[in-house]
Amino acid sequence: MRIVLAGATGFLGRPLTARLVAAGHAVTVLTRRPSAGSPVRQVQWQPDGTAGPWAGVIDGADAVVNLSGAPLAPQRWTMERKRVLVDSRVLPNRSLVAAIGGDFVRTQDALRHAILRHCIGRSPFTDVRCR
Repeated sequence: MRIVLAGATGFLGRPLTARLVAAGHAVTVLTRRPSAGSPVRQVQWQPDGTAGPWAGVIDGADAVVNLSGAPLAPQRWTMERKRVLVDSRVLPNRSLVAAIGGDFVRTQDALRHAILRHCIGRSPFTDVRCR
């Protein structure tokens, strides 16, 4: 499968990316800061709520996964921090929806089915069952 993954450098994204690559999937990572020597294709994006030049990587993808978001734990949740936490999740979603366009509902349904099918087995992150 061709999978586009946003948030691949975080707590969940790193192990998911490694698992997908090991399973033979073609993974494209959307990242604000591409790094040299990555084992996966990296495309720079700016998740500002709009589709940008990066949006072409969505075309033909079998799945789009968004794990973007500022870490929850390291700071007190002041009003400013809450705004950062919300924006770091909402804006990437808006950007992806803008890039996916009319196929969004179909993609969401396919992703839900894939997650449910997978959770009958094991979690991709640990050996703990999803249930």
